[in-house]
Amino acid sequence: GFSGLYLPEFRDYFRRIPDLLRRMNTIIVHSKMNRDYVFCKQLGIPCEVIPNGIDLNEFVKFVIPGFRERHGIPGDRPMVLHVSNRKRHDLVFETAKLLPDMTFIVISNGEEQNPNIENVKLLSWLHRAEVVSAFFSADISVLTSDYETFPLVILESMAAGVPWVSRRCGNVEELPGGIVVDAKDNIPDHLADSILLLLQNSDFREQKSRDGISAIFQDYNWGKILPQYKRILCPRSAC
Repeated sequence: GFSGLYLPEFRDYFRRIPDLLRRMNTIIVHSKMNRDYVFCKQLGIPCEVIPNGIDLNEFVKFVIPGFRERHGIPGDRPMVLHVSNRKRHDLVFETAKLLPDMTFIVISNGEEQNPNIENVKLLSWLHRAEVVSAFFSADISVLTSDYETFPLVILESMAAGVPWVSRRCGNVEELPGGIVVDAKDNIPDHLADSILLLLQNSDFREQKSRDGISAIFQDYNWGKILPQYKRILCPRSAC
């Protein structure tokens, strides 16, 4: 990936890749904010921007009621959701310490060690339907990655109508429905402040929820995205 663009060990790789890319009819990138788009434009390589998206059927058919009950989370207690595998969970844990009256749910593949923080629950290898249900049960979702491209977890949060808080990574700045934290120091403090801002301002939170849902239906679902791929891959025939 382009996270290695300036690393010495990848210098030869990136020196050779433009010639390979020029043999393609076009390159598909997810956002004009991504490094691959800038890379292609600087070298005159044709590219098309097609966003990431979700399957809306998942967020209609796969919702299983009772997530909070199954995992011992009171209905009136704020729930903050983080879904990722080893993407700066340490920042989630430090943020949770600042907000002891909230429950932080971390869903991953099970490689993370239990931090032994009272208001943090680690859940691993959940069925996909249970992950979708977690989004619908959450009040806020949080993304703490150092690097992303076009994070699906943000789109999933938007589809569930859950406002999100994310560090500045990938293209999150062009996505509606949440707050982007642009901080290099005291990151947990900034994340906690943004979570509180959403939870303590119902009108603001509900507007973010509506903005996210609207964008999913308008732009970021496979019903909208698939025709864009077909236009490129099948310009003269039906497929």
